[in-house]
Amino acid sequence: MELKPQHSEPDLSGIGPTFGEWLTAREMLHCFLTRETVSLRDLFIISSETLQRNDIIPVFRQAGATNRMAMDWRLRLDMEPAFEEIDIMKYLNSDGPSFSQLYFIKRSVQPDQNTLGKNAMSLDGLVAIQNQYIGLYGWSDADILHSRITGVHLDTEGWLGTATVFPEDLFYRNRSMMAYGFWDTQKKRAEFRWSSNEIPSVKMGARLATPLSLRKS
Repeated sequence: MELKPQHSEPDLSGIGPTFGEWLTAREMLHCFLTRETVSLRDLFIISSETLQRNDIIPVFRQAGATNRMAMDWRLRLDMEPAFEEIDIMKYLNSDGPSFSQLYFIKRSVQPDQNTLGKNAMSLDGLVAIQNQYIGLYGWSDADILHSRITGVHLDTEGWLGTATVFPEDLFYRNRSMMAYGFWDTQKKRAEFRWSSNEIPSVKMGARLATPLSLRKS
C-alpha cells in the first residue's frame, strides 16, 4: 500500500494483530507526524515469519530523531506534555542515531517479566547482561503506537502500574542513578524520572529490544 502524507491523525483502532499490520500503522503515524512517507519493509530486512507474529511491537527511530522530537510528537497527538524530572536532552543517546533503526519489543503493557518483580535488577545488573533494551525514545514510540491501536498505554497494568527502566540512557554517564518512564493514569501523561541504581524496585523492569538490519543500499 502506498502511503501519502496525512494532515489529520490516522485512526489506528481497527489495525489487525500482526507485526506487519502494526508496521503499516507505524508508517501511517510517521506520515502524519513528519509529513514524510517511509516504507519500513524496503528499508529493513524483515522475515515473513516476523511479519506474521502478533506478540511484538515495532519501534522506529529515524536518523537524527531526538528525545525532544518524541515529546513534540506527543503534543501533535494532543497528549498532555510529558513530565521531565531532568531535561531529557541531557540523557545519553538523546540526539538520536546517525542511521535509521527499527527493532521490536514484546507486546506487553508491563516490562519483560524476567526483569520485573522478584527478578528486578539494579542498573548495573541490567547492563552486565549486555542485552539491548529500549531507551526513552523507544518507550515513547512504542507507547504511542500501542495506545493508538489498543487504547491502553504502557506501564498502566497492575497495582499503581509499573515503570520501564532505560539502562543506556544515562545522565552525564552517572551510573548512580537510572532513568525510567511510565504512564501516569491520574494525570494522563507520560512521566520520565530518575531513581537510585542500588535498590531495584519490584515495579520497575526493562524491555528487550531486538534490532532488524538495514538493507544495503
